[in-house]
Amino acid sequence: MLTGAFAPRFIQPRHKGFRSVPSPMIHKTSILKMVSPLILMGLWEICARMGILNPAFVPAPTAIARAGVQLVLTGELLNHAAISLAHAFIGFAIGSALAIPAGFLVGLLKCGEIVLEPPIELLRSIPPISMISAALLWFGIGASLSVFIIAWACFFPLYINTVAGAKRIEVRFIQAARSLGARTPHLLYKVILPQSMPMIFAGFRTSLATSLMGAVISEMFGAQSGLGFLIMNSERYFLADKMFAGIVCIGLLGFLLNQMLLCIERKSIKWSRPVTLAIDRNGAL
Repeated sequence: MLTGAFAPRFIQPRHKGFRSVPSPMIHKTSILKMVSPLILMGLWEICARMGILNPAFVPAPTAIARAGVQLVLTGELLNHAAISLAHAFIGFAIGSALAIPAGFLVGLLKCGEIVLEPPIELLRSIPPISMISAALLWFGIGASLSVFIIAWACFFPLYINTVAGAKRIEVRFIQAARSLGARTPHLLYKVILPQSMPMIFAGFRTSLATSLMGAVISEMFGAQSGLGFLIMNSERYFLADKMFAGIVCIGLLGFLLNQMLLCIERKSIKWSRPVTLAIDRNGAL
């Protein structure tokens, strides 16, 4: 059995000069973060109404909002968003299921590093968009094309973060756990995985955003549904307001998915808390 000395809360001890961010400060910061986007939207609206921006190419935010509401009421936007999210989640799940084991094998085992790292690094330099032509030959037009591109794009960010997390594990924790009789499954679950989770969650956030981008890009090539199809189809018919409504929807989905992952991360690894510099009035830590 592992003792409390190996609990995750001791992996990152508190240091003098650092403190957890108070909850009221977090709420105040969240409110302040909304100021600059609102100012930008206001300037955009003013420029569009004054004719500085051509509404045929850059419609006003109010016009985009009206188009978005119309798309929601007809169910068109929700249908396309649901299809894109389904592709993104399936591809993300496949990429994650491959990236995390590969990352641990490369990060923990010398033989895994020798065998797996060279081909993975070779494939990592290939952009996902360049694989669309090959995927069209292999899978044809359809959901399989999108899932393949998304899984390809999601694999590498999560793989790199998992390798980094595995290599950050302090050997003394593993040696101490071994000396206390911890077996390999217990060692993986109680020592290796908790110490790697912060880096893995960072990879999750990057890969999840990448999955949404991969879904939209792949849907622009011959698909008949999805947000990528909606954007391309609107562009063909010069429906700029609908096109921008689809783009805004992608941004909102990405933001909500990121917040969802942050919430899961805070609840899953409570021992890894964000810190901020505690600076007094004299400027000292």
